[in-house]
Amino acid sequence: RIVIGLFGKEAPQPVSILTKLVSPEGLSTKCKPLESRTLQREQLEANKVYNSCIEIQDSRGVTYDLSSVWRIDKGKRIDVGAVSGKFVARVNPNFEGGNSALKHDAPGVVSVRRGDDGGFGFAIYPGGDAKAAAELNEDNIVVGKIIEGMDVVE
Repeated sequence: RIVIGLFGKEAPQPVSILTKLVSPEGLSTKCKPLESRTLQREQLEANKVYNSCIEIQDSRGVTYDLSSVWRIDKGKRIDVGAVSGKFVARVNPNFEGGNSALKHDAPGVVSVRRGDDGGFGFAIYPGGDAKAAAELNEDNIVVGKIIEGMDVVE
């Protein structure tokens, strides 16, 4: 089990989004537009994903239920929160703001990718790699720190 303390005053907008993603109601987002595919088989799959999204768009927000750790780059980063199922076709949140004074300067720092190309996930910095920390500082917004469960990260 990992418990994350969030920096609501320092990064209010991204923390607000993360708080909604862990709530039972979830983060309300619309479905992405239906994709057009060349191959009929691929188009049928795109239609299925889109229609599945539309069915629950107004009744259920995106949550971290059934999400996963999707990448572990030992000593550099752990990427968490890859959503699956009917949430895949949802529009990604746009993470903005944050306090540029907050850095990936210690093990257990938690951040989200700046902008809307990082999906719904977040990263945990395990510590020890200055180059990885510099890359995370450039691309991500620090939103919190692990307060319980660093043994799981290590």
